[in-house]
Amino acid sequence: MYVVIVGAGMMGLHIARMMSNEGHDVVIVEQSEARMQLVNEKLDVKTVLGGAVNPSTLYEAEVRRADIVIALTNSDEANIVICFLAKQMGASKTVARVRNPEYSGYIIAPTATTKTTSTTPIAPASTTTRRVIRPKNLGIDLIVNPELVVADEVARILSNLYAAPTEYFADGQILLSEYKVSKETIFNKQIQDINYPGLLTVAAIERGTDVIIPKNTDIIKEGDRVYIVSSKNDMDKVGALFAQPRGKAGSTVIIGGGSIGVQVASRLENDGIHVKVIEEDAKRCWDISQKLKHSTIIQGEGSNYTLLIQEGVASADSLICSTERSELNILIGLLGKNLGIPRIISLVDRQGFVTMAETMGIDIALAPLELTAGKIARLSRLAEVISVAILANQRVEAIEMIAAEKAEIINKPLGNFQLPAGAKIAAYTHENTVHIPQKESIIQPGDHVVVVCLTSASSSIEKLF
Repeated sequence: MYVVIVGAGMMGLHIARMMSNEGHDVVIVEQSEARMQLVNEKLDVKTVLGGAVNPSTLYEAEVRRADIVIALTNSDEANIVICFLAKQMGASKTVARVRNPEYSGYIIAPTATTKTTSTTPIAPASTTTRRVIRPKNLGIDLIVNPELVVADEVARILSNLYAAPTEYFADGQILLSEYKVSKETIFNKQIQDINYPGLLTVAAIERGTDVIIPKNTDIIKEGDRVYIVSSKNDMDKVGALFAQPRGKAGSTVIIGGGSIGVQVASRLENDGIHVKVIEEDAKRCWDISQKLKHSTIIQGEGSNYTLLIQEGVASADSLICSTERSELNILIGLLGKNLGIPRIISLVDRQGFVTMAETMGIDIALAPLELTAGKIARLSRLAEVISVAILANQRVEAIEMIAAEKAEIINKPLGNFQLPAGAKIAAYTHENTVHIPQKESIIQPGDHVVVVCLTSASSSIEKLF
């Protein structure tokens, strides 16, 4: 695919590297010469220097033949305009990063309606709402808001009985959760010898720096991170097999009142969770207090141990560290661990910090770049691909696909079909029923299938469906 990425910030570089590693032809458009020099040092991609709201710059980047244009500048309005221009010039698909929540769906505007007849005066105007602009009308195929993506992920984690990141497939019928193995009953056992409480697939194992797409004879060891695919109805029972339950969070403390912290707090408020936000900047505290009506806002330094004790942070069900510094988020998370808080979530600005943070004892480290990239990745896939989850530091993918009428995989027992190395079918739905594949299972046209594979095998897998 020919991919044009506008904006060479951290998000742009991250997605450009990901797309380039997948074999796509990538062009980066950037107006800063300093950022462009950084691109040339770090990536082997084509570059175009200039402002992308200028049609001539987009013409030079050849957006007319682009399969995807991804607008990631710091301006919401510029990203919207870039997508509009690119679509008009011939780009197939467009993505806009838009941080203002009011832009992220329909743009709602009030309109006055009046009524007249030949015998009555004009009636008083009444205010209604109507949908005036949809993203598609602006030439945008996908709007991504990194803050909202993170807020949704945090809310899902805190609503779970286990401190486990979870991906949803097949309209929420199939779940993929990540657990750190802490139950002695399964230490050093082969996958096939474990007594499972429900149907599941051990889809991948992350052990130190290694990632395995396991066979039934592979062994699960203490400290492994396992990726488990199951029906939503079985997931709580399945979770109990691998990890200790933490209970669903009823209260949380958020350290850092930046844009992500506020979006997370707003989402958790709506879910009925009691929220405290600790923010150092006094003006920022005031601004937050105007946006969050049910949260407690505290001015102070989140790494101040005395402050945390005074504010009763130790009694919270969860701690979310969302300052602008990854290292500080990890350190505050460890401080929260020392206070005995059951769930610790630290945000980091690069995937490399995730493994380090979780090795040090942080329950979950989230990289907004990675979460957002996963939303965008689907558009670079074949039409049959419904969703893509990027796992294990970009080394593993979980791909949901619809089996096509003439797909190579359909209408034959899976036991007779050889998948590419580093891949396994984890689950599928047929007539709205979830199935864990067996040797005699048969995939039929229209079935939703979740495949977990090494990233290097993803393109081969997609072609089978």
